[in-house]
Amino acid sequence: MPVVRTRDGGREAPVSAAADALLRPALEAAVVVARRGEEAVPAVPAPPALRPFLQFTRLPPRALAAARRALDVDEAFRARVVEEVSEDAVGAAGWLLLTRPPGWEDGLEALLREASEAAARAADRRAEDDARRRLGAAGEAVRR
Repeated sequence: MPVVRTRDGGREAPVSAAADALLRPALEAAVVVARRGEEAVPAVPAPPALRPFLQFTRLPPRALAAARRALDVDEAFRARVVEEVSEDAVGAAGWLLLTRPPGWEDGLEALLREASEAAARAADRRAEDDARRRLGAAGEAVRR
């Protein structure tokens, strides 16, 4: 699985299906926190980038990208999210994205790279298993 690189908050970050899976819990939590803030009395305004997605029950990739941008640029919002979630809820990669301890970028990149490599190995195994099944079926057809 190739790793695509995009600009995000002025820093290049790897983006892949594996990265989406690792970061999704933290990004979904950010949307939930923004929604709860808007519904609170008194209301706590959601980051402008997230407002169009607050009523969604299933978040499209655009919403996840908006949540990532909001977390990158709004430290107060990121702190609100950290207060309402735990590392267990968002995973190690999501927790690094939210808490941003020293060296977090390298740690996150390493976790994302590991996940991408694991996904690539799993895809290779599936392709190899599929090829073996087809070869076995073809051999059986020839024998008949």
